[in-house]
Amino acid sequence: MLRRQFGQLQSDLRAELGRNNDPGVRASDLPQVQQVLRRVYETVYEQYDWPHLNEIHARITVQAGERFYDFNDTLDYDKITDAVVWYNGLPERIIRGVGFDQYSQYDSEADDRSDPVERWEIRYVAGVAQMEVWPIPVTNTAAVQFEGKRKFAPLVDSEDLCLVDDALVILNAAAEIAKDDRDIKLKLRAAEARLGIVKGRGKATTEPFRLGLGGTAPRQTGITVRISGA
Repeated sequence: MLRRQFGQLQSDLRAELGRNNDPGVRASDLPQVQQVLRRVYETVYEQYDWPHLNEIHARITVQAGERFYDFNDTLDYDKITDAVVWYNGLPERIIRGVGFDQYSQYDSEADDRSDPVERWEIRYVAGVAQMEVWPIPVTNTAAVQFEGKRKFAPLVDSEDLCLVDDALVILNAAAEIAKDDRDIKLKLRAAEARLGIVKGRGKATTEPFRLGLGGTAPRQTGITVRISGA
């Protein structure tokens, strides 16, 4: 998929609407064109689960005694699909959910520690979303890694890239700005047809992905290290 810059989207939208692209003319309606494109772009990003935006993000190394960590800048933490902890050179699946049942085993408030990390959760620390890991690590030898949707990146500067199908954004934006009812219907039908093509392409090329050969490794036995009140 070709990713076009915000400046090119503006020119393409004006061409779709049959408007003059001369710099002296387009300045008059530039705010409207930019605002509609930004809003439609965000809507299109949210309306479809774009397969190409599902990524395996950089590993987050956990530190001995550290409970909270920043998420990757590129990750939408509300759209995480899988998580593992790399421990002893192997990825072991971990799940979301840390609560009273977990704290009754390893009390994070009491600084109970154990390797490896088994669970994660989103916590707001001083107003910032962070990842809590449980149990608190004993060593610095593990790393958490997420698979999930790439975070939405707004269109601000002319060089900013549109992360989704640009034709779909332009057609929907043109339908919103167009004045003629017939033109609006034609553009909406074209947008619907384009979305069908995009969805078909995604189904044809998407395969299940697992970290490592044969999927994630089973939880190891006999290697748990626990420190209470470290």
